[in-house]
Parts: sequence; C-alpha cells; structure tokens
Amino acid sequence: MVKSCGYVLTAGLLLCAAAARAQMGFGGGPMMGGPMAQMGPTSPEIEKLQKEQTELMKETDPELVDYQEKMQGVQGQIMKVMKSFADKEIDKDEAHAQLLPLLKEEQELRDDPDFQAEQRLSSAVFSSPEFQKRMAKIQEKVNKAMQKLMAERMSKARRGRPTTSAASAVNARPQSTTAR
Repeated sequence: MVKSCGYVLTAGLLLCAAAARAQMGFGGGPMMGGPMAQMGPTSPEIEKLQKEQTELMKETDPELVDYQEKMQGVQGQIMKVMKSFADKEIDKDEAHAQLLPLLKEEQELRDDPDFQAEQRLSSAVFSSPEFQKRMAKIQEKVNKAMQKLMAERMSKARRGRPTTSAASAVNARPQSTTAR
C-alpha cells in the first residue's frame, strides 16, 4: 500500500511539474518572484529530459494527459487574468467578468466523471513496476543534470567575489582585544 501510494505521489508530482511547465510556457516564463524565476533558465538537457518524461506519460495514458493539458490551458488563462489585474491593466470588475467563465470551465473539467475515471485508472498504470523503472531512469538523469546546473551556477556566483576569512565574515565572533 505504501509503495503504491509513493508511485501515485510520484505520478502526481510529475503532473504538477508538467502543469507548472505548461503555465510557464503559456505566460512566457516563470512567475515573477517564484522559485523557478529565481533559479533562472534551465539547461536544454533538463528541458529535453522533462519532455521525455511527459512523452512517457502521454504514451502510457494519453487521455489523462489530454485532460491535464486542457486544465493547464484554463489555469494559464486564469493566471493571465490575475496578472493583468495585479499589473492594473484591467479593473476588478473586468477581471471578475473574465474569471467567472474560466473558473466555471475549470470546475466542469474537475467534476467531469471521465476525467475522474482517467485519474483513478492512471494511478494504477503509473504505479506499475515497468512504468516506475522507466520513469526512475529519466528522473535520475534529470537529477544529475540539475546537480550539474546548480554546481555551474554556484561556481559562477563565486567568481568575482572576494574570499572572506572567518574573522571578517558577518557571523564571525568579534575578537577580544583584552587578555583574559
């Protein structure tokens, strides 16, 4: 039971990552101030591997992926309206008028029995040993590529900064000038 819950959780996380990636693509980039925006662009290698994960999911359960893409499209439009309101491009009444049909569409998709059936059936497929093995191989490559990217960024961030000694560091203990 615990093992299958872990598989379902992994599949859910992958769908969330796909949703975030779709929203980023819809809006032209990561949300301002969000963790992905702070990290900067990802490497082409990571993007390729994430696409490979998405393709594996499409191959495994195309109907669920279709529903997820519809949901992500609606959520992307909702985010766009919210951003327009936050940027004061539209007033509250206009934002409200634009949001209502989008929220109704999102709710209809969520309440659709076909969508719910696809979600439940896909949890069984995504927890299969074959699927998990294939996904784990891709995820391992993603993790290595992410580590490499982060190491490159850390190295780049360190370049050009003066080295500080422990005594001059912000949190260093002040040295006493009197003998004890």
